[in-house]
Amino acid sequence: MAKRVYNRRVDPEVEALKLKVGERIRNLRLEMNINQDDFARKANIHRAHVGKLENGEVDPTLGTLYKVAKALKVDVGRLVAKELKN
Repeated sequence: MAKRVYNRRVDPEVEALKLKVGERIRNLRLEMNINQDDFARKANIHRAHVGKLENGEVDPTLGTLYKVAKALKVDVGRLVAKELKN
């Protein structure tokens, strides 16, 4: 069977959003004064995945965003909003 090759174009806006979401996750986690290991347990995700999320290396699923937001005690919208209003 032939291997399928998908032409995947990188969208700079999506990449920027992944970085912003990761930065928000890290900042909120640090505000809670919790390390990645403890946060991963609290969110029920793998510690390595927390690092990848915080570094903008992965596209989180809606389920993952929900778990992260719940562990951080914020709405999912707070994590993915294009601009935060203070």
